[in-house]
Amino acid sequence: MKVWLWLIKKTESLKDLCIILFFKLLLICLGIAFALWMRKIIDNALVQDHTFLLNSLVFIIILLSQIIVSAVVYNLEHRLEINIDKRLKSLMMKSLLKQDYHCISNYHSGELMNRYSSDLSLLAAGISRQIPNMITMIVRIFAVMIVIGYMSPLLSGVLVL
Repeated sequence: MKVWLWLIKKTESLKDLCIILFFKLLLICLGIAFALWMRKIIDNALVQDHTFLLNSLVFIIILLSQIIVSAVVYNLEHRLEINIDKRLKSLMMKSLLKQDYHCISNYHSGELMNRYSSDLSLLAAGISRQIPNMITMIVRIFAVMIVIGYMSPLLSGVLVL
């Protein structure tokens, strides 16, 4: 975790990560609303309630909102990944240029280029996705437990045990 925090500080991407995390949490809320509204639509259809069309319209709005927020999250994640990748490559190049030529010449140029291109790209992808995904997964688990407790308290009691 300390390495991750150091990389975030070095790449100046904490604000962007917080924005991504916000939209991912919004996506979780929309997913829960989707499930609850689907239940409401099914219940209205079975009872032949007159609010079926209105509830269906709200359901479509929730669905479209999920699609839009997913696209925003995808775009922000890739933009952040590219920015982190550029910053990490810049840090590595500065570090290489400050080293003695004798120290650098011990390494094969192909190895250095491999580190420079693929390894830093993997690191940038990990920074921009892994920790936010872990946080949102934990929140999603707790949110599902709360919704199950709301829908069926008996079932949630069995799940907790």
